[in-house]
Amino acid sequence: MSADRYKLVNIFLKPQSVKAFMETDPEAVWVLPLQVTSETDSINAEKNELFLKLTGVITPAIGFANSDVEVKLLVSKHETLGFSA
Repeated sequence: MSADRYKLVNIFLKPQSVKAFMETDPEAVWVLPLQVTSETDSINAEKNELFLKLTGVITPAIGFANSDVEVKLLVSKHETLGFSA
């Protein structure tokens, strides 16, 4: 049994896919159902399910005042995209 009362986890979604699905039916309520399981930690069976309500996909706007700026985006643990503006 773990002494941790909670653990942080990362959930990655493909924003283009989520946006495309949401655009097929804009009036629908979109949720991502999750169930927490573990082979090593005990999990409260009454609190092991979660529904994340997806309300939209935000596309950030990026602008630069200086053309000597370099930006690196972490795409995955093993891949980084870099570009200069």
